[in-house]
Amino acid sequence: MTSQLAPDQIFVALSLEFEDDLRVPVVEDAVATIEAKVRAAHPEVTALFIKPETPKAFAQAHDRLFGPEAASGRELQS
Repeated sequence: MTSQLAPDQIFVALSLEFEDDLRVPVVEDAVATIEAKVRAAHPEVTALFIKPETPKAFAQAHDRLFGPEAASGRELQS
C-alpha cells in the first residue's frame, strides 16, 4: 500500500512473506536492506513499514477489507 502525503512525501506499507525457518536477525537484516534500497531509489519515501506476514494471514486480512471476490494478486504468486 502506498499513499502520497505531499509532492515529496510517500508512505509505504508492505506485507512480506519470509521463509519460516529464518532467524530474527536474518529477517531484521533483510528488512534493513529493503528499507535502504527503497530509500536510495526513492528518497521521497518518508515512511516505510514492513510487516512479515504469512500468505494465509494476508489473504484473510485482504478478504476482510475488500471481500473474497476482490482480486489481490495472490493468484499471480507461484
